[in-house]
Amino acid sequence: MQAGIQRLTGPGRWWRLGVVVLAFAGLAYGSTIGTDYHFPFGPLSQYAGRIDSTGGEVVSTYVTAEVEIPALQVTEPGGPAPVAEVEVQLKQTKVGLGRADIEGHVGDIVKDPSMLQALARAQRKLEPNAIPFKKLFLKQDTQLLENGKAIGPMSTKVLATWVVR
Repeated sequence: MQAGIQRLTGPGRWWRLGVVVLAFAGLAYGSTIGTDYHFPFGPLSQYAGRIDSTGGEVVSTYVTAEVEIPALQVTEPGGPAPVAEVEVQLKQTKVGLGRADIEGHVGDIVKDPSMLQALARAQRKLEPNAIPFKKLFLKQDTQLLENGKAIGPMSTKVLATWVVR
């Protein structure tokens, strides 16, 4: 035996073996008769695979912004700057909110589009060198499915619009 290394005692081995047996018992229980609410021992079946269906739809909610593009060459001095619509990166580090935060409040934002102002305020604070938003759009894309495959064109609906102040 090397100096400074101690062997595990009998009670130490039994204690560790008991923890391993309990962990495996919890996993076996959760995987066979448990539900997703038994996390971390549940089966997490919501991630287990696809749902067989004859049809359905996939809805994707997102936010876009109208921004001014810095002109390299202005043909009309004093004229309006060109604009573009870009997708807003819904991340805590970019606009203070994640995509799930927006998806959880779609109904509220549709009723009160001024809630989108918070994204513009956060963007100016978190990314002061970024091109500021002029107008924000809450949108949803819907793709119809048949037998698990996309059919027809994707449709886009603007749910709310807000002019940034």
